[in-house]
Amino acid sequence: MYKDDCDSVTVNFKDFTVNESGVYSLDIIYDYFDKKNNIITYNTSYSFNCPGLVFSCKLLGVNVDDCYNKNGVFTAEFSVKGLKQSESSQARILNINKDLDYSLKANKQYIDINNFNSRKGSLPKSYSISPAGEGKYKLTYDSKDAGFEVNEFYINFDGLEECRN
Repeated sequence: MYKDDCDSVTVNFKDFTVNESGVYSLDIIYDYFDKKNNIITYNTSYSFNCPGLVFSCKLLGVNVDDCYNKNGVFTAEFSVKGLKQSESSQARILNINKDLDYSLKANKQYIDINNFNSRKGSLPKSYSISPAGEGKYKLTYDSKDAGFEVNEFYINFDGLEECRN
């Protein structure tokens, strides 16, 4: 049988996701025509050992729940899912400060964490992020002394190299 002889292939992966470590089975069914135009079915099964889920970009999510300027303090409340996806010793555990990309637009120039004078870009130098519940966080920045307000605020995972297409 040659690849070009194959009319259809069915792949059956019963477990569909491979979250836990263990041995998994992959069933493959080939249907093809022989020289007399009879359908021949060829079944094969492969077993493989999987270490389990370590990290998946598809399990990541972030949402800005609220953001506001009040009494010279900018506050962004946000939810993040997928920071810790596995109990495996090889798991990729994301850091809320290092692995998310934060950006903003301000009404005036400010000095950002990269020491650039900016109106649009990275977070200001002296921001803080604190937990605010399960999967919830609060980012604050006292902008009174800097004399600016945040007009727009964004968070994403674009900086994660393993999640780039």
